[in-house]
Amino acid sequence: MKVITTEPDEPFSRPVSWVFSPLDAKLPDIDGLELARKLRKTNAHLPIVIVSGYFYQDDPTIERVLQEGLIATFVGKPFDHDEIVSVITRYARR
Repeated sequence: MKVITTEPDEPFSRPVSWVFSPLDAKLPDIDGLELARKLRKTNAHLPIVIVSGYFYQDDPTIERVLQEGLIATFVGKPFDHDEIVSVITRYARR
């Protein structure tokens, strides 16, 4: 899905009502971590989950953004069904 607006940052100018936001680290039009930064500006408490086959759990970039609080957790690809269900359940209960 592609968001098309007259202003590039319009979708990020207001809070969202999502329970959590799963984001792929490498998207066609924007880097997933950059998208996370944009979401974080107006959604300070939104749990953001980066899903990636590019990064790994012990990647310095992932460790840094976890420590900074930019993302809530990381799921590496390929992921196991139980792992992704666990992440969804954890944030859906909040």
